[in-house]
Amino acid sequence: MAEKNYAEVIIGGKVITIGGKQDEEYLRKVASYLNGKIEALQKKGAFKRLDPDTRAILTELNVCDDYFDTLDRLEDANRHVAELQEQVYELKHELAATQMKKENIEKELSKAQERLRRAGY
Repeated sequence: MAEKNYAEVIIGGKVITIGGKQDEEYLRKVASYLNGKIEALQKKGAFKRLDPDTRAILTELNVCDDYFDTLDRLEDANRHVAELQEQVYELKHELAATQMKKENIEKELSKAQERLRRAGY
């Protein structure tokens, strides 16, 4: 079982100890991301007037929005990768077919040159 790591971080102005399987740097990165979301929301005047529970829910919704947006972009990227892989597959087959045609043409050329040589040309 992986060792659990802990980090003391400041989130929303409060010191909190968070833990996880990831290293401390990752845990601090997560806390920093959350602080960025909180700070962005606090810049909106109406956010400050809301009760703490509502502010927490709005912050969570913003994080969820980022998460689902990232999932959508990942799905798009995966589709694009699949399309590119299909194109590569088709190009490899086209290349193989072209190489076979080239080899056949070279054989025919070689045979024609041999016939010409035998004919004295």
